[in-house]
Amino acid sequence: MSLIFSLCFKTINFSPVMLVLLLSLLVVLGLHVYRRRHFPWGPVGVPVLGYLPFLDCRRLHQSLLNLGTRFGDVFCLKIGGQTLVVLNGADVIREAFVNKAASFDGRPIWMLNKVNNGRGIANEQPSQQWRLHRKVWQKMMRHLMQSDSGIESMITRDIANVISLLGASCGRPVNISRVVQMALCNVICSICFGKSYSYDDQDFRHLLQMADKFFHYLSSASAVNFFPILWHLPLKSQKAVLEGFAGIFEFVRALVRERQRGVGRVNQGFVDFCLIAEGGKSSDASQADVIRPECIGEYDDTNEMTHFADSHGKRENRALSELDEKCANEDDNGDNDDDICESVTYVATDLFIGGAETTHAGVMWGVVFMVRHPEIQALVQEELDAQVGIDRLPSWGDRHRLPYTQAVLQEILRLGNVIPVAIPHATTCDVTLSNGCRMPRGTTVMANLYASHMDPEAWSDPETFQPERFLDNDGKLKRFDAFMPFSIGHRVCLGEQLARMELYLAFTHIFHRFRISLAPGERPLGRRGRPGITHCPYPFKICAEARHSE
Repeated sequence: MSLIFSLCFKTINFSPVMLVLLLSLLVVLGLHVYRRRHFPWGPVGVPVLGYLPFLDCRRLHQSLLNLGTRFGDVFCLKIGGQTLVVLNGADVIREAFVNKAASFDGRPIWMLNKVNNGRGIANEQPSQQWRLHRKVWQKMMRHLMQSDSGIESMITRDIANVISLLGASCGRPVNISRVVQMALCNVICSICFGKSYSYDDQDFRHLLQMADKFFHYLSSASAVNFFPILWHLPLKSQKAVLEGFAGIFEFVRALVRERQRGVGRVNQGFVDFCLIAEGGKSSDASQADVIRPECIGEYDDTNEMTHFADSHGKRENRALSELDEKCANEDDNGDNDDDICESVTYVATDLFIGGAETTHAGVMWGVVFMVRHPEIQALVQEELDAQVGIDRLPSWGDRHRLPYTQAVLQEILRLGNVIPVAIPHATTCDVTLSNGCRMPRGTTVMANLYASHMDPEAWSDPETFQPERFLDNDGKLKRFDAFMPFSIGHRVCLGEQLARMELYLAFTHIFHRFRISLAPGERPLGRRGRPGITHCPYPFKICAEARHSE
């Protein structure tokens, strides 16, 4: 062998430069192999496309679940030019996103980063400003929860339009999806801007059209995540996503500018809180005190909320105080106002996109499962009548006396799987999981929440709608580590508490007032929803029978 090697070197005339390049290449390859020697393994695909031809992209969560049975709870998947690591079970998701949260806090350069320039909350990197925005939202939520004219009254006001539609239908077939969407979008507008809209308002209807366009094409446009060259091609889906986002963004920016100038500032919204925190623009000292970073604590209304690790608390508060001081000391000029307007607009747009469609899907799944299981609907209504009575609608404060109803809502979230696959994370440093899998910094990580909710080791008969699984022997709600409909960890859905309240109030108000059944001629409702980033039921019509005389 040494003779052959010697002959090769004598035959080929290597220049010093070529030798240096060759050795450098060998060193780079060696380091690459060394760093990835414990990288998760996975299925072998084909050149260029990777494993894409073998995936059901319309039901990606199901494909990932099936792959997990072959490759375990942690495996890699190459799709086009992107190598992903998939977390396919509750234990590994919790280890990564909670126990090692700081190492998994990043976001990859994903398609949404191209659309929103990596700004906002959901797609922003874990920066000081990102922490500030999250804390402002949490403080504002607590402020509104304690207010007499707070979130519950906003939600109840708009859900009343759904109730009115059902009442006016007089038992005739009706599709409530659109009015539910309008109601929930209006709630977001009230919370963000302190302003609600008539459902006939043309600007509001245009906003909904842009949101429809954005969500309709978002899934098909996601191919650019794996094949970046597609971004430069004039594809219909990408154009629609960009137009949809731009329409929402311009609507939000106009409102942010109004709030920035103090136009119509009657009710305070999240935008006002952000403007104060970022620019110190408000002259109302009492309201500024509400959201000063040192006054901002963690919002903890339910046990389901996930908090930042205690070890990071002091560091985060110090960073927020430094950011607040920096903002307060900036010159009051037009350029700074424009920067603040842009920053707050991206955050508010993110909240609108993230909150409206997902909660709409949750409410519609609630109707689907009650139509599919009329015996469970009857038990919910029996509990509502016994604990609330027939003379008033259920309130948020009644929820602790409605354990079975809460268990039903938990099961709706588990089996409905509104967000079956969490927004991708990225590792912020080299990290090793307890099973020995090692991921270098910058690895894209996807959590299959659907796999956690359908794990037979965590849930008995997971395919069955069984609310009783969430009740202990004393009839009280119990928790499951595998239950994570809003994801978990530092990147838990910021609107979780709002979504839970909206779902609870919409669900209890509808079924307190009406007995709901599937309209004649409609196809039986199944658990499979429309393919997309958000898992939403296909359109359907129902008949509503009033339960109590007015």
